[in-house]
Amino acid sequence: MKKSTLDQIFAPHVDGVGYGWFIGKRLNRRVIRMSGRSPGFQCEIHRYIDDDTCVIVLSNNYSGAASFIITDLAAMVFGEPYEALAINPQLRTNPKVTDSYLGQYEGGDDFFIPKASLKVEKRGDNLAMVWSIGSTSWLAPVTDAKFYDRIFGASVTFVKGNDGKVSHMIFRIVGTDYRANKKAD
Repeated sequence: MKKSTLDQIFAPHVDGVGYGWFIGKRLNRRVIRMSGRSPGFQCEIHRYIDDDTCVIVLSNNYSGAASFIITDLAAMVFGEPYEALAINPQLRTNPKVTDSYLGQYEGGDDFFIPKASLKVEKRGDNLAMVWSIGSTSWLAPVTDAKFYDRIFGASVTFVKGNDGKVSHMIFRIVGTDYRANKKAD
């Protein structure tokens, strides 16, 4: 293939999208990327064009986690900081503490999914977060207040106000914190 053809394919044409590829920056580096998923699998490819580096994640899981894991893998390759979440399956959280997390949360215009509504509920011995977009995220404990969102590959930290009650959650994904306030019971 001619270089001029490749240059055209990998140039941003409309809203940062080339001919089938997303063109942008990740980790302050130029990247060309693409993803795809269907029930039963998900994949993601990032080609860091100035670094002669390509990172690929293939998953037999329909969740979007591969799209977020790939940035952490690239950070490891480049020696950049990343957040390692160590799920602690043996951690037995205090039911009174986890019960305080239950309820409705609202994200603003600047939330990960703008104006998303999230309901944290107990399902058996686990916490689930039901999104207004229809997804349900299972929350795996990292600490008493911090959980790993198994669908999005994010961390969810519940924050208490001065009154000792949960005031909001922080949804952290790809190095960005998003706040969702807890609605009054």
